[in-house]
Amino acid sequence: MKQDYTVFNDAIRFCERCGGPLEARLLKATEPERLVCVRCSFVHYVDPKVAVGTIISDDQGRIVLVRRAIEPGYGKWVFPGGFIDRGETVEAAAVREAREE
Repeated sequence: MKQDYTVFNDAIRFCERCGGPLEARLLKATEPERLVCVRCSFVHYVDPKVAVGTIISDDQGRIVLVRRAIEPGYGKWVFPGGFIDRGETVEAAAVREAREE
């Protein structure tokens, strides 16, 4: 998924952590390009912080849970979910996040 960062080039050109220049990079094939600092590798996410969660059950009525592998909540059981990418529909994000888990 190709993200057009030309809109942001005038407003967001430097890293908020170290002041280094940002460049668009594809970090994951399933996600849009992200602005990444050339100097410190900080990833600047240009998107709203909207999340999606899914409740998945099998034909026996059991519910799917996943164990968190990162903070916050490392090791806790949760429903599959995550952030919605800019331009992504809620439905597409739910399917993507469930498959990623």
